[in-house]
Amino acid sequence: MSEKFIFLTGGAKRIGKTTCKHFHDEGFNVIFHYNSSKTEAEEIFEELNNKRKIHAIYYKQTLMMNLLQISFRRNFKNYR
Repeated sequence: MSEKFIFLTGGAKRIGKTTCKHFHDEGFNVIFHYNSSKTEAEEIFEELNNKRKIHAIYYKQTLMMNLLQISFRRNFKNYR
């Protein structure tokens, strides 16, 4: 069986947190980002990894913003 991964934006609070838990419970490895909710991100990270070791990772907003900027530049470089 191959491993399943999901990348979620805004996974530290509210619906994002619930979504992280859902997919983790379904067997996915969860990668999520947060903007300013570091404490909440650390809490959900610990909670998920206590269920299954090293199956959740979180990143601060700058990673996502860099990915979006690269994608935008590649896809819309001719538009102003």
